[in-house]
Amino acid sequence: LTQLIGVVGIALLIATFQGKSRSAILKVQIVSCLNWSLYYFLVGAYSGAGMVLLGAVRTYVYERYRKHEWIFEVSIIVYAIMTLLTWKDWTSILPFMGILAGSIAIWQKEPRRIRLLSFTPTAFWSPYNILSGSYMGMVGDLVTFTAVFLGVFRYDMLPRLKQQVALRRADKFAE
Repeated sequence: LTQLIGVVGIALLIATFQGKSRSAILKVQIVSCLNWSLYYFLVGAYSGAGMVLLGAVRTYVYERYRKHEWIFEVSIIVYAIMTLLTWKDWTSILPFMGILAGSIAIWQKEPRRIRLLSFTPTAFWSPYNILSGSYMGMVGDLVTFTAVFLGVFRYDMLPRLKQQVALRRADKFAE
């Protein structure tokens, strides 16, 4: 059952960064966080479970109350408290750093910036997953990185490449 929950989590990670709008990205992100929180809890990675559960709440609050700048600062304090409450050893700092990096990404208004900044959390979650024996989490990190890259390519790079090609063709036609 635990591994199945991990597989569902991986599918949700793929879907998250394929959203075109901020709202679409964040809605899938909430479901993904809830799924991964359950997964981490079942594998005994409680710092990860707590942080990802807070990540679901964070994403909902960021989507609904984005205009209140103080919410970002409060969320950081809440993450620090959760880190202390679920502290196991030095590895507990890794989910804190991962959720902090993810929060910076999710706080952005532009989908392009969300996608670009979403590469960073993997740098903290990957070692945490390895050290806590979270095999689906490790696969999830690889999938996340790939999904973010595909989202960046699809929505951010490809349209610009097409535009540049069209401009070059127009320039050649004008000559």
